[in-house]
Order: sequence, then C-alpha cells, then structure tokens
Amino acid sequence: MREWLVRLQGERLDLEEASLHFRTADSEVRQEDGGYYLTSADFTSMTESSAVLKRGKELLKVINGILRLLVRNHQPVAADGLVVGVDEAGSRNQYIHVAGTLAVRGRLHAAAAVVKSDGTTELPAQHPTQAASWMAMARRDDDVGWALGLFAQPTLGKLYNILDVISEDVGGEKALMGTGWVSKGEIKRFKRTVDCRKAAGDEARHGKTCEPPKRPMSLREAQDLFGALLNKWLETKAIDCK
Repeated sequence: MREWLVRLQGERLDLEEASLHFRTADSEVRQEDGGYYLTSADFTSMTESSAVLKRGKELLKVINGILRLLVRNHQPVAADGLVVGVDEAGSRNQYIHVAGTLAVRGRLHAAAAVVKSDGTTELPAQHPTQAASWMAMARRDDDVGWALGLFAQPTLGKLYNILDVISEDVGGEKALMGTGWVSKGEIKRFKRTVDCRKAAGDEARHGKTCEPPKRPMSLREAQDLFGALLNKWLETKAIDCK
C-alpha cells in the first residue's frame, strides 16, 4: 500500500485538537470525508491491516498522553476499527475490524484558540511543534513513550508508575527532590494517599489498613501535579538530546 489510515473515534473537539497538534509525516491526524484519520510513517512497510491497527493503537496511547499535557480536559481519542489502505493507483480499500460510537461534550482550551473567519479554530503555532517534539522523544526513549501512554488516562496507580519511571531516570527519588520540579511534601502526600485504601479505594497499592494523610490528594490534584512534573522532565530530556 502507498498509505494506510486508521479511522478515529472520539468527541469532535478532541479530534480537532489532535489534528491541530499532529501534522507531521511521523504522526499525522487529518480530516477526510467527514472523519478523522491517523496516518504514520510507521505504517509504510506494513502489509496487513491488522498490524496497522495494532500499531495505530500503540501510537494513540502516546498521542493521548501528549494531548492531556497540552489540553487539561482532553478525553482520549481511539481507533474505531476501520483501516483504509490506499494503493499506488489511489484506490481505497476498507478493512473493518470493530465498530465504534461517538459522543459530544464541551471544551475549555489550555491555551487561547484563534477563531478564523470561516469559523474554524486554530491553536498557537508552538503547540504542534511541542507535540511533535514529545512524540519524537517517545520514539527514541521507551520510558518517555510509556510514561506518556500512562498519562493518557491517568489513575492514581498509573501516576505512581510515572513517579517510579521518572525517579529512576534521574537517579532515584532523592535526586528527583533535588531537581526542584516537585516538593517533597506533595510527593509524600501523594504516596500516602495511594498507599492507603481508605483514601485511594480500589486504586490503593496496599490492602492493609492504614491512616491516610489529613488531606488525601484527589485524582485531579494528582493529575495536575504529575502533568507539571512530566513537563519539567520532558523539558530536561529535550535539552539533553540537543
């Protein structure tokens, strides 16, 4: 095939944001025929639609993690099971694996959107560049890709795993505290919350009873904390790659 496309499902504003942030040959989300599709250089050598769909789902984990960092209330977009193969003559062949549904909801942008004369919206130019930079890092570094994938739908348990991978990358939790990216008190409060089932419920790391902190950390607080931490970590890794 000359090109493979994976059709996406999700809420329209999330799909629009994905298309604004991902516009490179490595990972592009484009609108065609009333739908949104993911295409990638990773698909080029593939011959089976099932392999394309599998790789597309892997890329979407990272894409959704990046979008959550850029847009606070982003909800994940997903592959709906339809894969389109475009052959050398331009003919399009459809391969249906599963069916999906769509829903609608409101949105607040993390950054100011520009409304153009035709009514469409456009985010500031730096965001697609930032998204592409993080995607490139995820391709080079498994830890980055894994952490961003976890952040796509971050539970307390997944956030704890992100803490582990960042701590290991910088030389341990003591070294992480020395970076100034996050306070020792906030990490202690987070860990005590996740360790205790009275505070974390089914997300608790331990089943034994324990006393939670006086102010257990909510999931939203934890997501904000780790969003900031991920940004600092990725910023440093980008500098190291230069």
